[in-house]
Amino acid sequence: MPVVDVTKAFRFALDLAEGQEGLLERHAGSARWAFNHAHAQLLAQQQAFDLRKSRAAEELSGLDCDSFLALPKSDRRELYARAGRQVREENVRRCAELRLWDEHRRLVKHWGRPRLDAGPVPPGDAPRAAQVLYRRRRELAALETSDPVRYRVERKAELDEIRPRVIEAKQRLAGEGAYILDAFDLKSLWRQRRHLPREEGGSPWYEGMHTEAFGCGIERASTAWANWMSSVAGKRKGPKMGMPRFKKKGRARESFTLPNPSRKAVGFTSYRRLDVRSLGNFRLHTPARHLLRLIRKDRAQITSVTFGREGHRWYASVLCVVQQDIPHRPTRTQRVNELIAVDLGSDPVAVLSAPLDIARPDSDRIPALKPYRLGQKQLARIQRKLSRCAKGSKRRRKKLQPRLARAHHLVAERRKGFLHGVSKQLTTRAAVIAIEDLDLKALTASAAGDVAAPGRNVTVKSVFNRHLLDNGLGELRRQLVYKSSWYGSRLLVLEKGTATATECSKCGERNPSSKPGKKRFTCPACGLDVDRRTNSVRNIYKVARGQYTSVASGQGETQNALREEEPPTASDGAGPSSLKRPPPAPAGRAGGRPTRSP
Repeated sequence: MPVVDVTKAFRFALDLAEGQEGLLERHAGSARWAFNHAHAQLLAQQQAFDLRKSRAAEELSGLDCDSFLALPKSDRRELYARAGRQVREENVRRCAELRLWDEHRRLVKHWGRPRLDAGPVPPGDAPRAAQVLYRRRRELAALETSDPVRYRVERKAELDEIRPRVIEAKQRLAGEGAYILDAFDLKSLWRQRRHLPREEGGSPWYEGMHTEAFGCGIERASTAWANWMSSVAGKRKGPKMGMPRFKKKGRARESFTLPNPSRKAVGFTSYRRLDVRSLGNFRLHTPARHLLRLIRKDRAQITSVTFGREGHRWYASVLCVVQQDIPHRPTRTQRVNELIAVDLGSDPVAVLSAPLDIARPDSDRIPALKPYRLGQKQLARIQRKLSRCAKGSKRRRKKLQPRLARAHHLVAERRKGFLHGVSKQLTTRAAVIAIEDLDLKALTASAAGDVAAPGRNVTVKSVFNRHLLDNGLGELRRQLVYKSSWYGSRLLVLEKGTATATECSKCGERNPSSKPGKKRFTCPACGLDVDRRTNSVRNIYKVARGQYTSVASGQGETQNALREEEPPTASDGAGPSSLKRPPPAPAGRAGGRPTRSP
């Protein structure tokens, strides 16, 4: 089996000692403060850019503000687009000198390179600053060869002079809306001002905190803004994202991430002890035996650890790069069910085209666990008690809120464990899993309507939505994507809009009256009367079979479970379309599914 580096997260519940919960809460609060601090600077930069763009649009139109707003929307959109291009061109000119100094700083630092490189010779029409900085780099490069001791002193003095100048220029240009601060810039600004009082934008309590907790919050803010700008520009898949917002204590999730760059800041002292430098030693609720054995065999390296509160517990998610054996072809167990079509729904959560276990004919249906329904009575009871408390009360409400969070957390844990079991069964017992590309947002939309057009069967639709959301089908698909690459199987996602529920699996006739509320499918042409979910899964199997083509190797073995970075879709035409049974496994080859839990 080929060995591949796979990024995995191992999640452990913590048994905190006295004082450790407060320590984690303070670090999570520092990360939240850093996020808000960085978000405020990025928001000010965006507002300055929008103001300049609005003024440029008014100048292009030649109208005052009121007359400009009275223009048709299409005209204003065109003027805003022209103004945006004009402001961006002006930003390039404003940042020209900053780019020279920033490039000079990068070359003088020569991070990751053994010697200083003066860089290319600037052209004759280059600015005077570019000529001066190039000559200075040439002097430092010559000094590095002739006098290394003096070179180190001169290089440090040069960097000490450049850094504050570059940071000040970036801050000034960002305030004008001409420069977008990245995570590195925001961290540099924070380090420069962290000793100031809180009223002046500082964080004087940083000395008692892990510095990376602040860096974690800054990186999250920078990532959120980068994702939002990519979404606005149309470069990000999925629905449009909203602008990032400030995080409020009590509403935002408490968490922070600490990196492990030297591979020594985070480690295990025993199966139940996680040691984090400058934070202390934490006892694990469940042993980390499997992960620790991988680390001792040099098959896993810890890259970071994330502490987060979920309900009544704190968890540590240890992110590792693991050397994992990836099967290059389906296992013996997977070859029994080479292709399994899966119809996802409310109850049962999955209907399969073939039983997962030949000895159990009823294993072609996976009943829904319905974790929310199991805990609904307890949740309703706590909610009633909480609703009778005065808002902001210090006694009963303060006690009931953790109880409610704990009840919701237990529901989520039951759902998560159930989905991990289902996804592992599917990926280890089938070579190819075919599913529909469900639009869960549209499926679970409310049927209430409005005053002009009131909805029908609103109560029934709300119950259906609740049951469908309780199954966590989006999370199940996410798990199938990465677990199929782990276990040598392949996920085939049908093209969105494929008619599987309204088409007869026997003759192909359409029956538009077949709706999700009906349990039976009746074909008006051939008279087929079958369970609606069974008819859907048969159609999924037919479409997947037609799109999936076998790729045989020179030795006659089918290579139809090749690992891919992204799940293929039926519209891509990828994969075999004729399902040939592969030859039996050679004698002595181990078969069956992996025994490790997900």
